[in-house]
Amino acid sequence: MADKTESPAQSVVRIILTGGPGGGKSSALATLRDHLSKTGYQVIVVPENSTTLLNNSGGYDAAWHGTERHVMMQTLFLRFQLYQEEIYNSWPNLRPERPHIILQDRGCLDGRLFCTEEQWEKVLTNVGIKEEDLLHRYDLIIHMTSAASGLEEAYDYGPGSSNPARYHTPEQARVADELAQKTYEKHPHVRVIPNFSRFSAKMQALVNSVSQALKVDGLSVGRTKELLSATSTDSLMKAWPAEVDCEVHDILVTFRDGNRHESIRKRSLFPRRCHYGSGSSEPQKTEQTTGTVAPVAQTDTPQVIFEYRSHHKYTTRRVLTPEGYTLLQQSWKATAVEVVKRVFCFSWQGHHFELNCYMDASGKELPASHELGGKQVLDRPENAPIPPWLPSVCEGQDDIDGSQESSPSDGAKKPPTRKLSRNDTAMVAALLTDPLTAESKGAKRGLEEIAESEGHSKEEVDSTPTPFAVAPEPPSE
Repeated sequence: MADKTESPAQSVVRIILTGGPGGGKSSALATLRDHLSKTGYQVIVVPENSTTLLNNSGGYDAAWHGTERHVMMQTLFLRFQLYQEEIYNSWPNLRPERPHIILQDRGCLDGRLFCTEEQWEKVLTNVGIKEEDLLHRYDLIIHMTSAASGLEEAYDYGPGSSNPARYHTPEQARVADELAQKTYEKHPHVRVIPNFSRFSAKMQALVNSVSQALKVDGLSVGRTKELLSATSTDSLMKAWPAEVDCEVHDILVTFRDGNRHESIRKRSLFPRRCHYGSGSSEPQKTEQTTGTVAPVAQTDTPQVIFEYRSHHKYTTRRVLTPEGYTLLQQSWKATAVEVVKRVFCFSWQGHHFELNCYMDASGKELPASHELGGKQVLDRPENAPIPPWLPSVCEGQDDIDGSQESSPSDGAKKPPTRKLSRNDTAMVAALLTDPLTAESKGAKRGLEEIAESEGHSKEEVDSTPTPFAVAPEPPSE
């Protein structure tokens, strides 16, 4: 029973790092701890319990594999994990005035990765808990792809290795990696961090993903959206305060078809931070575009990120290679629905804001008959004021950020439902085209096309729900 004198912490975000062995989770914890601590969070790190237990108990006995002793070991791991989480989850109450992030090296469901289905059912029965109850203990799932999936030469295990407690062969690690994605795929917030040729690039992708989730996706604070009157980029920048930095992202969103169950995204981040208001000279434009949103001046080639998203009941994000992106773009050409989005990202008074401007695929402004015609969308924290230099708020606007899911019929309290997908982006796509009758081939087929572009056979794809490739390096945050 909790101490009644405790004062609950105001903001606690629980993040777990999962994936097959050898994904860099221990290094990721250290990287995130250092980064998030510098941004004002009180960070609590929960270590992986299995390594601690095995290192201090003589290690894993290979004779246990496939026997009841393996089930017994996994039962002990799960009980220890639940007890450990209870203690760490209560610790933020000692500093209730601070926003907290709890970083975990694996979670309660990770034991499933190292059990057969029958063994795992026995473990759950032994502990007296259901799998769905374990899934929603966390706010964000970060899948760190095992080095065994695509970078086998970097995978290390067994006696004499950097991690002698790791007993899984590369093949076993790959199987566990695939199972990890399947195990957590029903969680509403999943990010997949692929392998990179340089490990530092993988860590940068991790930091980018977690920062985006905390700033924009409503994990640390609730967020809301406002419709603002549209204005040109030139007018907006002229009014922009010189002391407020603004990054500009141009995003081409391509939905596979009118069902909008899958999309690919090409995000171009302009390297020059844009502010030239308050008497500063306006930079020279590099091209002309018709419509409300004019081009943003740049002096260097923008950094580009390619991404695939599956927008079924839950959304999962995956970094793409340029080749995978191009192949999907070409194969979807006959049924694709495209939206162009320009996003102005900035911080003001300690809050993160995003101002979204939408265009059709040709770069023209949306027609007046469109729900977002002549408007822009401001994504802001619920408790943050609207910056005074932005265009005026449109009157009589409806909630444009509602979830596409219906409320539960049993009256149960729902977990946070703000999805990683952009509902207003999907709405723009829906209103730009008549509903298409062609059924989506599904995320599996989309990933088959990605895999084929990267040299994987169909048989490999059939045995691998989500094939991995070594991804291009991400830009710094």
